[in-house]
Amino acid sequence: MGFLSYYNALGGGVKNSYKVAVDSNYDWGQDLVRLRGYVLKHHIHELKLDYFGMASPQYYLGGAFVPWSALRGSAHGWFAVSATAREDPLLVDKQTDGRGRTANYAWLKRYRPVARAGSPIFVYRLP
Repeated sequence: MGFLSYYNALGGGVKNSYKVAVDSNYDWGQDLVRLRGYVLKHHIHELKLDYFGMASPQYYLGGAFVPWSALRGSAHGWFAVSATAREDPLLVDKQTDGRGRTANYAWLKRYRPVARAGSPIFVYRLP
């Protein structure tokens, strides 16, 4: 699994480019290994995760992994979300509950992440 080593400074650099480009331009699930390290270091036993990528979160996070999506609403406790799921308006439009209701992470804007796993995975500890 590779890491994003460079992103043009005009685009925000590696840490801030998610504001202008997500999906495979920025986030392809490359930092599950770093997320696993964070989970282990902080003894997190349950992590709700909305992940954008092809690797298996279950493999990297084991029993701590709880699948999540914007359709499930707001989360509590430890929560992590890939930049694509958090920021991409086209992805948000695709997340419907079968009744035409769309979902997004607008509710998450009032919280600051406590950490980032690499560049594209935002980690929160929510009340």
